[in-house]
Amino acid sequence: MRRAAAARREQAAETSPGRSGGAWLAHRRAARAGLAHCRENLLASALAIAVMAVALALPALLAALLAQRDTLLADWHVEPTLTLFLAPGVDRAAAAGLAASLADDTALAAVDLVSAEQAFAELAAAAGLSGELDAAGNPLPHLLVVKPHARAWRDDEGRALAHRLGALDGVDDVLLDLAWLDRLAAIVRLGERSVLVLTFILIAGTMLVTANSTRVLVHQHAAEIDLYKLVGATDAFVRRPFLYSGAIHGLAAGLAAVLIVEAVLLTLAGPVAAVARAYASDYALVHPGAGFVLSLLGLGMVSGCCGAWLGTTHSLRRLADAVS
Repeated sequence: MRRAAAARREQAAETSPGRSGGAWLAHRRAARAGLAHCRENLLASALAIAVMAVALALPALLAALLAQRDTLLADWHVEPTLTLFLAPGVDRAAAAGLAASLADDTALAAVDLVSAEQAFAELAAAAGLSGELDAAGNPLPHLLVVKPHARAWRDDEGRALAHRLGALDGVDDVLLDLAWLDRLAAIVRLGERSVLVLTFILIAGTMLVTANSTRVLVHQHAAEIDLYKLVGATDAFVRRPFLYSGAIHGLAAGLAAVLIVEAVLLTLAGPVAAVARAYASDYALVHPGAGFVLSLLGLGMVSGCCGAWLGTTHSLRRLADAVS
């Protein structure tokens, strides 16, 4: 009866106008009750948290590995580059004028002119025939090496830019030196979409785990809930401690998932660094930042709270049907 009287006073204080302090006190007591629920079922809570942590860690780890692509590409020092081969009839002055006009294009970061003579000399040097080839019979045209801005190379914009530059007067052909970046971007988009789908599936799994754990808790406290109902407690009042319990489960699972991701990245750091050194690179795995950690903790809390709401709603409906 003491708990019932306390419940009646808390609900009256919460619903009274101008009693924000009473509402805060009710939420604080509900949070304590939710923590007590976790302590009462320590083994079951630990198992539920472990399952939720693994479910959260899997997509989080894939997302963390996908996020390494920017660092990897920066370490490779690769940039999308277009080579514009000018028509044979375009002389050096016309090529320089075209390069000057392209330099004002906001989509381009740099434009370099490679004359036919320079290209012929580089070709002869690469073939080991410097001084042996007749420069007068040089068949090579002038060409422009164009480096677009990164923002101009997203999705289909890079292909559209290459088509636009290829249609310019005096341009005979366009070579995509790093056309494989389009394939890499497509693979990355596929990976991101796969991670998103996997996240939704596993978050649904965490919600079901929390809902089942909450359903067991509600039935364990069925007599107490009936007592609260007798003194006029609403479903929202009865549900609140279980929501806090679910949020605590989710927060603990999110923290465990962060530790799992960090442990996996630390385990992979050595082999990845060894492979990078074999290719004369100083690339290293980047650990998730504070934003990643906070997002994972928040995702765990939200999924735990939603699962607790589902489990509590279903159980309260069952209890009401049994009483009626």
